Amino acid sequence: KNYFLNFIRVTKPKFIITAWVYDIRVYEIKKIFPHIKIIAIQSGNFLQNETFLKNLKLFNKGKIDYFFVFSKNEKKLLSKTLKKTKIIISGSFLNNHYIKKKLIKKKKIIILSEYKVKRLNFNEKKIIYYVNKFCEIKNLKFDIQLRYNKIKELNEYYDFIKNNNFRKLDKIFFKTHKGFSYIKSKYYKLVVGASSTLLHELFSAGQKIALLDSYKNFNSIDYEKNNMGKEKYKKILYNIKKNSGFFWSNKLNEKNVNRVLNNSFYCSDNKWFKERKKYENNLMFLNPENTILKNEL
Repeated sequence: KNYFLNFIRVTKPKFIITAWVYDIRVYEIKKIFPHIKIIAIQSGNFLQNETFLKNLKLFNKGKIDYFFVFSKNEKKLLSKTLKKTKIIISGSFLNNHYIKKKLIKKKKIIILSEYKVKRLNFNEKKIIYYVNKFCEIKNLKFDIQLRYNKIKELNEYYDFIKNNNFRKLDKIFFKTHKGFSYIKSKYYKLVVGASSTLLHELFSAGQKIALLDSYKNFNSIDYEKNNMGKEKYKKILYNIKKNSGFFWSNKLNEKNVNRVLNNSFYCSDNKWFKERKKYENNLMFLNPENTILKNEL
């Protein structure tokens, strides 16, 4: 904390633009440097972050000047506490930046991996297993997008892949730069995963997705244990509390996964538009090229 504050003293900024919205130090800057304008940009789904929601009650009023958020859901939440903050709905900065239109989609599935080193969880294993079986039946192939740049500590993951002989798995991708996952996933007919923020971002841009999680497979304690410390959320997409729908399931078994994959992969663009329209109140705002943020700054 001292290093952080001393750095500000030395550099004497007029503005601080940050995506560290989970760090309570950001909300304390104006106690010492009241003249500095603080601009926060949401970078993750904090509606699902219990630690952030608890800390939110500790934040004093007026400690952030501008807060750019994903959707009206976050604005509604923050407005209850940050009374003097100008809260602006601008969508996801990265999603807005990398938005592409009229792409030729590969007739393939890509899984957004949430694997962390030495933490191969139940969700990851089951999603890969069921997607592979689905692809065998439908004569399709799938790829996996890892959350990391190329690292060495992936023996556990590769052993799992090798031991299960997933015949329909084509390629595994590392991130080569910050926007790699945004660009790569938009070339696939279907993007599959559990609770990655990127799935919500892609959904707002019209991408076909499948949300698959094991909330209903376990109680809260067992869910956290089987998913390597991952917290059990109450909702799968903002305000959606139903355990199953056209493009999601909160219980992982072959029947549920096949239903969701069939729906999302094979539905027409018109059908997908209608399904997506039902949840427009839960959509992340989309603002290509981040014009709202640029105009405010």
